[in-house]
Amino acid sequence: MKDFLIVGNWKENKTLGEALMWSKEVLPKLKKIKRVRVVVCPPFVLIPALATLFDNQPLQVGAQDLSEFVRGTYTGEVSAEALRGFITYTIVGHSERRRALGERNKNIAAKVKNALCFGIRPIVCVSDKVDLEGAIFNGEAGFNEQNFQNQITSVFEELPPKEQKKVIFCYEPPTAISKPIGPIGVGQAAAVSEVEKMAKIIQKTAPTNLILYGGSVKSDNVLDFLQSPILDGVMPGSASLNAQEFSELVLRVEKANQ
Repeated sequence: MKDFLIVGNWKENKTLGEALMWSKEVLPKLKKIKRVRVVVCPPFVLIPALATLFDNQPLQVGAQDLSEFVRGTYTGEVSAEALRGFITYTIVGHSERRRALGERNKNIAAKVKNALCFGIRPIVCVSDKVDLEGAIFNGEAGFNEQNFQNQITSVFEELPPKEQKKVIFCYEPPTAISKPIGPIGVGQAAAVSEVEKMAKIIQKTAPTNLILYGGSVKSDNVLDFLQSPILDGVMPGSASLNAQEFSELVLRVEKANQ
């Protein structure tokens, strides 16, 4: 089996003390993993501390976002240049940011370009519930393949071919995203057949790029997704917050890859 990428998205969770306790429990359990690449994406303020803790460990640190601007008078923004000494990956365009913060394809494309300029590999989240500009919509409107593909082509338009290959895409249907507060994997994960269908659509435009799935992934269902030949990894959210659950998730994938 191929090596898999597991990206834990902590979202707006954990204090420094909680992050240290999580690391104290997780690092000893995962110190011998070899067939899984593990990235943890904490809030910005925790990135330096985790980067230090993860030094010489099989875990890497990522960001949940970065600025679309290189630098300047943009209060509250964090640039790719400032992050490059701490992270190797960054999430970009999560559906929660598209919905709550008004991010659109053009903003996401600029962030991807900035990330790659500073050696950070972007993980672009794509949704099946978007309009032509990449905004999340509610309601019963049907799937529009052109709108879906625009999330990919808008990113590629800003990049030369050799840089396009570095972009990772993560299919994350909004209906599968766990609620803000609740138990692990409280949302309803998408069916593997549906995820594979969407991954094949991604491959039409991005045939050589890595493809992940995100949405209520947990230790009980992770192997269902990773046994699919078309998927290269997963992005757990709530499951990554619980040290025991996240360790179990990673170890199950590691064991399956032996």
